[in-house]
Amino acid sequence: MVLDVRHEVSSDNASEPEPSGPALPATDQTDKLPSPGASEHGDSGGDLDLETLLNQVVEAESLQEQATAVAQLRAAVPGGAGIRLLSAVVENRSDSRRLVAAQALGFHRHWLAAKTGEEQLLAWVRGERDPQVGAALVWGLRNREAVQEFLLHRDVGLAREAAFGMPLSENTLPALVTAVLVGQDDVTARVLLEKLGTIQRRQLGTVVDLLVEWPAPLTVETLTSLLERLPQLPLFELLLERKGMPEWDPQQRGGRETDQARNWHQLASLAEKALLKAPGGELIRYLIGQSARNDAFARRHASFLRSAVNNTDTRFGPDLLGDLERLTRAASEDRLARMAQMLLELSHKLDAATGDRADALLEEWKSKSPDLKLKIYHMQQGLR
Repeated sequence: MVLDVRHEVSSDNASEPEPSGPALPATDQTDKLPSPGASEHGDSGGDLDLETLLNQVVEAESLQEQATAVAQLRAAVPGGAGIRLLSAVVENRSDSRRLVAAQALGFHRHWLAAKTGEEQLLAWVRGERDPQVGAALVWGLRNREAVQEFLLHRDVGLAREAAFGMPLSENTLPALVTAVLVGQDDVTARVLLEKLGTIQRRQLGTVVDLLVEWPAPLTVETLTSLLERLPQLPLFELLLERKGMPEWDPQQRGGRETDQARNWHQLASLAEKALLKAPGGELIRYLIGQSARNDAFARRHASFLRSAVNNTDTRFGPDLLGDLERLTRAASEDRLARMAQMLLELSHKLDAATGDRADALLEEWKSKSPDLKLKIYHMQQGLR
């Protein structure tokens, strides 16, 4: 029986991932935890009791006894002597309390504020042979960039723990993308792909750069699974509008730059398919707005917009119609005709109330001129 507090809120108030292993019955979560700093240099009485608590957790004869000891161990924020005691237990490979000590160190993390603390924890993980202890030690590195080192660890449980705890930043994106592309564990990859879905616009450029510069061939399936998780609108702008496309040297016939150009075009092609598979409302509204404002954009992406509208599961409401109503002001007849075409193609995706407003808007556009009225009428009748 061991201490597993990953489903609780730790004393550093960090958000915690779901536990990757079995957990003890939850104790009363209303217990107040002392401030970590309060006992760092204070009374060492708690530290003197720490070893007793470790023994009670390991030696408890019932779940209730163990749960009580666990609750006390959570509340007993260790000072300097306590951290040294827990560290000594972790370093003693014959000590049966190592897993409990490792989890206690990961729960009370004030000792990691010093750089030497993180370095010590990293050293323990690198040399750890027990998979459970290793995973518990990695849990102690959650929300720290250093945990990225273990995303491709040979032990699956340890790698998953690293994936759960890794923060998303410019510094961790290369390790994250690498683990997705070459990792062997589906669960770890799934966790990391979920994180990719939350990246910022500027971070998307970093991900695309990493894929373009990847030195080995990648399967269509691998690339597609990654592209489908990325934010859709920034992905469209970057790869389909080519806002981030590098300046390739047309004189260079071979070498690394040619490989990168080929990778870029492959990504753009796969991104288009991924976006059309399940386009979201934000992307559709962007496409409609840009098409209404920009003639060149409308011509370039007309086919994509039609396919995206047909494939989306989104039901559009007042916001979309409000966009079109605002774009009506000072619009030319050609632009109004194009907007009418888009609105008619969207009609099966409008809710009932919005559909009535759309009909009224079409009638307003018809009143602009006899020519425009005839064009819209033909559109409504399915004529071109």
